[in-house]
Amino acid sequence: MTSSKDSLVDAASQSSSHATLLLLGLFFAAGVVYLVSLPIRALWKAVSQRKPKVPKREASSSDITSSSQPSQKAAESQKPGVSMKQLMKKTSQNPTKAQIAIVDKATHHPLYLNTLKGHTDNVGGLAFSADGSALATACEDRVIRIFKLNDVRAKNMGFMKHNMTTTPVDVAFGSAPNLLAVTARGIVQEANLSMVHLASNKASEQHTLWQVPNSHDGRPAILLQSAHRSETSGVLLSCSAKNELRLFSFAGRQLASVDAAGLHNHMAAISLDGRFFAAATFTSDVKVCTDSSFTIEICPACCLLLLLLLLLRLKSSFLSE
Repeated sequence: MTSSKDSLVDAASQSSSHATLLLLGLFFAAGVVYLVSLPIRALWKAVSQRKPKVPKREASSSDITSSSQPSQKAAESQKPGVSMKQLMKKTSQNPTKAQIAIVDKATHHPLYLNTLKGHTDNVGGLAFSADGSALATACEDRVIRIFKLNDVRAKNMGFMKHNMTTTPVDVAFGSAPNLLAVTARGIVQEANLSMVHLASNKASEQHTLWQVPNSHDGRPAILLQSAHRSETSGVLLSCSAKNELRLFSFAGRQLASVDAAGLHNHMAAISLDGRFFAAATFTSDVKVCTDSSFTIEICPACCLLLLLLLLLRLKSSFLSE
């Protein structure tokens, strides 16, 4: 029994030793194959990367001609563009049915009166005179105009125009329908305020009564309005793009300067008598101010009438007693 067990143990030990030797042999063979493959792989890589050098061919005149032909064709195909003014003129001469319908709808409105033409750019300023007899316009074509509204339905409405050296931003009437206050934009965006007298379209009969250069200390202006205190006096409200409002007399003298303290202004307005003015600011606040130079003017005839009424009142009270 003991001998049979010993024979089994010997057989098991021999089989394990054979398996170990087999594994060692396999590992040795794999190492030999790997070492032999290294130089072969390096040689194959060097051969595959080697490329024949192709000599460079100089560009011939035919190649240059063929390459330049597309650019010449592209240059020949490009046509000068049409300006916006020419396009608008062409459209007005040959309008489409849709455009005709829009124009007819506007011109047939019961409140429509007339269309004023003549400017060649954007119109940024409009103002009516105090008596409603004239309408002033300020355009980016550096021209201001005063249209006479005597016959507002006239086909060719009369007007006076004045050519400026700077771009007008807004206009306001002075003490007469031919006196026009203008705030203009200079070369570096500074505001310039002036009062222009327009007697006719002749340059010899047009002159600047006064001018306030750089009226907002280097800041641009966005609005100009006027208020009439009497037939000969009034006040101009000039609003800057920042937070400043300035009041000027019709003679060009600065009356007041107010800081609205709202980062920058959006809009401003002045009352008809010039007593109050307000500014709408960036902070959504509306600042209301008053003019300290405001005075109520009473004519001498009114003073005499009031004095007579007072005397009659005193006489009647004395007689009743």
